[in-house]
Amino acid sequence: MIKLILVLFKIRFFRIKNMIYLFSEISKFGVNIGFLSSLLARIHQNKTAIIFNNKSISYLDVANRSKILAHYLKSDFNLVEQQKIAIISRNHPNLIYSIFGSGFLGLDIYLLPCDIKQNQFEKLNEIHQFDFVIYDDFISELIYKIGYESKSFSISKIDFLINNIDSIKVSNLKFNRNYKGRIVVLTAGTTGVSKIASRKTNPFAFVIPFYELIHRLHLTKYKSVYVAIPLYHGFGISAFFVSYILGQKVFMDEKFDAKKVCLTIKENQIETICLVPTILQRLLNSDDSSLNNLKCIVSGGSALNKETVLRTQNELGNI
Repeated sequence: MIKLILVLFKIRFFRIKNMIYLFSEISKFGVNIGFLSSLLARIHQNKTAIIFNNKSISYLDVANRSKILAHYLKSDFNLVEQQKIAIISRNHPNLIYSIFGSGFLGLDIYLLPCDIKQNQFEKLNEIHQFDFVIYDDFISELIYKIGYESKSFSISKIDFLINNIDSIKVSNLKFNRNYKGRIVVLTAGTTGVSKIASRKTNPFAFVIPFYELIHRLHLTKYKSVYVAIPLYHGFGISAFFVSYILGQKVFMDEKFDAKKVCLTIKENQIETICLVPTILQRLLNSDDSSLNNLKCIVSGGSALNKETVLRTQNELGNI
């Protein structure tokens, strides 16, 4: 708790206006991931939260779209707190809305890898019995094979809901206050067998494990970050939430393309990137001169070898 308070103090959260927003949002939604999107929307309003395919999405847009999706999941599919929703998607704003929207309802959110096979899903489903699935279009065939047509929809359908946003007054949408739900990701484990790792959907729970990084790397002073890791990875989803809570502008792409990432970093003068060692190596091999604006590289998921560290320092300086 002390670490959390120190982080919130660093980002100047403890202002009278912010505290009023905090208690107001808790009174409406409880404490969950959805509450986080609504709280930050009150604080940051039209400030850019996410940039995807060169399109900017504000904190307010993220919260509103997430609430519309939550309303749809509740009204059309009768999903209620502590039911289980599996989300299978590449990095995409609709994935973010799905996570926040599920959080408003207090659902247990399972972020599954995009390359999951039918037998892997069936084994997981035997254990967890998913109540609903939101899936990326490219795996629609898998959804039909496992018999989830009536308990699922494609993530691209969220675009249709958003385009009809005028038909729904977001301010009129009501959700039960809840403190339930969790986010679950799969880890490979030391044996190579997938294991479950979960966190409660208290949004600030993601900040505490990153306290040392936030403190030592001075992450609060940077304004932009590129998250180059799939959000279904534990490190990826944690990196996103930490950046989001810090009020940073988060860049992401659906697929990793080294040249595109280098160009994005150069053109937008991005200061921070969150990645895994193999991605860092591919970026250095692609166009290291485009990475000169980076002030901080956060690597996780596996150990960063000495050779890559030395090469990074030689080519980019002591960042």
